[in-house]
Amino acid sequence: MQALARLIAFPFRLLGELVRFVRWLLFMVLMLLGNRLAMAFGGFGVWLFFTGFRPMRPDETPLAIGAVVAWLAFCASAKTIARLIVRPGMRLEPIKMPAPPKKPARTTAPPTAKAKPVPVIIPPVPGGPTPPKPTRVALLVPPAPAAASPDEERMVAALSPALRDLIQRRG
Repeated sequence: MQALARLIAFPFRLLGELVRFVRWLLFMVLMLLGNRLAMAFGGFGVWLFFTGFRPMRPDETPLAIGAVVAWLAFCASAKTIARLIVRPGMRLEPIKMPAPPKKPARTTAPPTAKAKPVPVIIPPVPGGPTPPKPTRVALLVPPAPAAASPDEERMVAALSPALRDLIQRRG
């Protein structure tokens, strides 16, 4: 049954594609005629038709001028006509965005206490690697001279004796 429906619809689809092709062809020709160079050559060709390729009587000069003006007016509006030929499905239209979601109503419930993170102690894997022991790390930046800060001596005096001893050995 579906094959029969496709068979019946085939000529109509073919006709629709033919119409689309003719529209596209006409669109392209009209867009080309909207070009200024095509306007100039076409106007010159119309003028040659009236003046060079057939004998012209004196009373036909306004007709030749009118034909050139009509050609230029047609070419000037060719791009607009081409855009009108394009079917609406092929035109770009603005995208309608959905409305933003509404904010939920505020409740008067008291705020709940924040959960404190529970420290997770991972036991060492038997037979696995042992964690590294802390070591002394060399300073990559040389310490500032004592003259750099007037409060440096007071700051050093406020340190613990072990840190003071480390600073004196290092510096």
